[in-house]
Amino acid sequence: MTIEMQMMQIRAPAKINLSLKILGRRDDGFHEIETLIVPVSLCDEIKIDKHPTNKGIEFTCNDASVPKGDDNLVVRAAKTFFERTKLKGGVSIWLKKMIPHGAGLGGGSSDAAVMSRCNQATASGHLVQTSRPSAWEATYKPMRPVSSYALAAARHMHRYGTTKRQLAEVAVAARRWAQLNPEAVMREPLDIDAVVGARMVSDPLGVRDCCLVTDGAAAVVLVRADRARGLSARPVYLLAAASAVTHADIASMPDL
Repeated sequence: MTIEMQMMQIRAPAKINLSLKILGRRDDGFHEIETLIVPVSLCDEIKIDKHPTNKGIEFTCNDASVPKGDDNLVVRAAKTFFERTKLKGGVSIWLKKMIPHGAGLGGGSSDAAVMSRCNQATASGHLVQTSRPSAWEATYKPMRPVSSYALAAARHMHRYGTTKRQLAEVAVAARRWAQLNPEAVMREPLDIDAVVGARMVSDPLGVRDCCLVTDGAAAVVLVRADRARGLSARPVYLLAAASAVTHADIASMPDL
């Protein structure tokens, strides 16, 4: 499979060790550590794009003191990605160093971690799946979870006459919101023709219909009622919470 992607730009934050204990050296030359870290606002910037010749890894940096070859963790992360996924193609990586090189602020490791995140966002179908495939579905080799959404989209098209161009409006609208967010991974313009013409992943959904593999989270902070009374904001009282799962497999869905 050949890599397919658009230019992405992402920040890699520096960190400060509140505590650090080196536990020992590993066989690969790295060390096991026990640490408590906090990110700070100082960040490197990484841009990754498809290589114009579609071959190899091209790495450039604004800091001449940063190594350019296999000694660079970003380059090593990119090479590991291609070796593990067996994807063909190449990438151009531009690193803008804002974190001082060798300052102990974790710039190199943070850059490599961000590179791995960018790699995952381009590797449709090559991510480790956390759920076990159903014995009833495994024969058809579904791509989880995209095949579940593909079946639902196909059923919606059959029942209501929805077209691929109408479905593409979802991706286009999402990209427009992303363009308003400087932290978004993909902010390049996207139109309906580009979505409809993108490589098919699981019919009728193509690459641009699929959401990116980007880390995100939400949290709800709970405190006791007596402590909430002293807060400046008006508290919202939670009486109870519950959740339920109706199915884990496509074959068990009550209705597509």
